[in-house]
Amino acid sequence: MKRERIYRFLDVEASSLGEASYPIEVAWSATDYEESPHCWLIAPCFVETWTDWDPGAQAVHGISRSQLAAEGVEPSLVAAHMNQSVGGETLYCDGGEFDIFWIDRLFEAAGVQRHFRIGDARQLFHRLLDSASVVSNRDTIVDRLAEQARQAVGGRRHRAAVDVQYLEHLCELVQIAE
Repeated sequence: MKRERIYRFLDVEASSLGEASYPIEVAWSATDYEESPHCWLIAPCFVETWTDWDPGAQAVHGISRSQLAAEGVEPSLVAAHMNQSVGGETLYCDGGEFDIFWIDRLFEAAGVQRHFRIGDARQLFHRLLDSASVVSNRDTIVDRLAEQARQAVGGRRHRAAVDVQYLEHLCELVQIAE
């Protein structure tokens, strides 16, 4: 029997960290623990203004422009699938304003309104620990559990699906720590 996720997570990889940046890979949690995250590469060729590219960012996430051209899809497909998959829910991310900026840029390019909320994963983890007897040192606990989660998940960091799996695992560890 599949268990439903209580909390779902989001991660975005982008062309750079600049003002002209845009999302190139988006992943978010599936609804149950047995499914892999939804993950999409986004082809910038569908949006005239998406020309920004930082080779340094490519060195971090490992996604090339040619890979996006070959495997990426239109922003409208990703936006529609996200709304259908998570409409009305909250997706938690650890990229703060960057992830929100890129998701908003995705939906703007798609010409679609976003039908879900984006929350801060670290605030969620702190809130989960508030009910435990560990309130005074919750930053230390979350940092320690984050390292355990990274080691457990493995994989290439700064790939959206791997980073979503990391956040899912970290959430499970935080819930156990309660």
